[in-house]
Amino acid sequence: MVQSKLNTTYFSTKDKFAYIDHAKKAWEKKFEKGGYVVVESDSQLVDVRVAISYLLAADGMYKTPKIISVWGGDKVSVENIDEDTINILKSGIFGDTFTFGTGTCWAVNNRGTDTKVTLDDIYKVLGII
Repeated sequence: MVQSKLNTTYFSTKDKFAYIDHAKKAWEKKFEKGGYVVVESDSQLVDVRVAISYLLAADGMYKTPKIISVWGGDKVSVENIDEDTINILKSGIFGDTFTFGTGTCWAVNNRGTDTKVTLDDIYKVLGII
């Protein structure tokens, strides 16, 4: 099912393979930090966040708190978190931030900004540095 979802998402057949490949490369380098699964992608081709979420689900980690950095840190999301954690992020991180996923996810978009919020900034606000 996960593979079929990845195969039907967004792109032409040629681009789908690139999309999945970039997501899998990022997934292979995942690590755990402070109770979060952290996945980073430097791909400038596509935002692989959705594909990474499918890979997490395939590994039985759908509800696991995660931090996903895509486009080389231009967009960072913290997902599967509670309202208190979202409020901590909202009050500690400034910039182009937003919530999504029925209020269980928070993200910052660094594209086109002068100051870039880094993973270390997020770790510090979450108290996991």
